[in-house]
Amino acid sequence: MQLTNIRYVIAIAKEGSFTKAAESLYISQPALSQAIRRLEQEMKISIFIREKNKVSLTPAGEVLVEEGQKMLESERNIRHRIHELEELDTGKLFIGGASSYVRYFFSRVLAEFQTQHPHAQLILQDGFTQNLCADLLEGNLDIGLLAEPIPEGIDHYPVFQEEIFLALPWNHPLNRKFPPKGKPYPVADLSLCRDEKFISCQPYRRITDILFTEARRADFTPNILLESSSTENANAMICHGMGIGLIPEVTIRLCPKEQRARYYRLRPGGLIRRFHIGRRAGKFNNRLQEKFFSMAKAFEIT
Repeated sequence: MQLTNIRYVIAIAKEGSFTKAAESLYISQPALSQAIRRLEQEMKISIFIREKNKVSLTPAGEVLVEEGQKMLESERNIRHRIHELEELDTGKLFIGGASSYVRYFFSRVLAEFQTQHPHAQLILQDGFTQNLCADLLEGNLDIGLLAEPIPEGIDHYPVFQEEIFLALPWNHPLNRKFPPKGKPYPVADLSLCRDEKFISCQPYRRITDILFTEARRADFTPNILLESSSTENANAMICHGMGIGLIPEVTIRLCPKEQRARYYRLRPGGLIRRFHIGRRAGKFNNRLQEKFFSMAKAFEIT
């Protein structure tokens, strides 16, 4: 039962005639009659009592007109509210990212977006890529800032990249075995770290996956002394001599100078990972989401 057919029924009831209703609807009378006949067959009811000069509603037809008018009113309300959203750019937008990367990237996009769309309500959710991807796929999040790799079912676009460094305390003995100079960082041999104690992030973190992948490339399994909830905490503990670990470039950029450790590249040219903005593939995208996604894609990190 389509809303078009409901309109046809209401028009016929109002005019009391198929011919007059067809004229008001700008369709042919045979086409209108066929549409009503199909509707009656579909619903297995008689809608009209056909007399010589006029038609009237059956009891079932009266119910159809009464409830149909409510349906048409609901449709008008829906269209009106959507039109308001389009015109005023109001509505909510749920955005997620890890706190460091929100500070580094999203904070600038969010500030610019709010300036351009002051009526929009932005809800920021803190989380790491694994959880953010799950929220996107379940429809609980509109846009996420995600580290590679990104699972199927998410549309994504790269927005910046960062290097992953090996971090050592300044007084660590390995500093004497690694090259003292390099532009901008010397390259370390990770295989020399096989007997060291590592400060790692928790298992669901992408940086932890990178640590174990690089350790396998160097033919050892890292000895994890401590698992941290954040790379900021891991970096501070490495700086103060608790162990060594892998630290992302963004963490280094944002940390206080007194918490900076000794950093080495893991290979010539650096170990690079990319971050993407992502949204659920195939999901209805409202205007706010489209605008934020486009703005983030165009935002340049310097």
